Amino acid sequence: MMLRRWSWVVFCVVPIVAIARQQPVFDPLNPPESAVADPQHTEQTKAEPTAPVETMVVTPEPEPVQASAPAAAPDAAPAAVKPAPIAKAVATPVAPTVPRVVAYDELEAQVGKQIRIKTNLRTQRTGILKRYNRAVLIIEDRSRGFAMDVEMPRPTVVEVTLLN
Repeated sequence: MMLRRWSWVVFCVVPIVAIARQQPVFDPLNPPESAVADPQHTEQTKAEPTAPVETMVVTPEPEPVQASAPAAAPDAAPAAVKPAPIAKAVATPVAPTVPRVVAYDELEAQVGKQIRIKTNLRTQRTGILKRYNRAVLIIEDRSRGFAMDVEMPRPTVVEVTLLN
């Protein structure tokens, strides 16, 4: 009788306890936020620290329009022609784009732009928004070295950030 009780415990209770204590399986295609590598702490950036590069736009000044001189008499000597001033390039720094949170309904105008999506499954995807409709977002994810279309159903989307 006692042997039956112990066998029941070993065959029924122990596997249930083991299943309850089991850790969630790591999914490499959809890692949790804690597993996403921070680009500032990768080995490549440790080996080669670089200074931030400031983006600049160069716009040349327009050249002044020279008025045509009246026709000179054939006997007159040509007047001294003043050379046109050289256009100087003016460098104006462009402010870096700040990521901003966008409402789901406003994404229709953002097709083709890079976005970051946070889901209620505590995952995060970054990619180019390819298609938008009321039910699903389709982004092109290139984080794994190749282009992959990922569908994100609207109920799973928590926050959408426009990156550029």
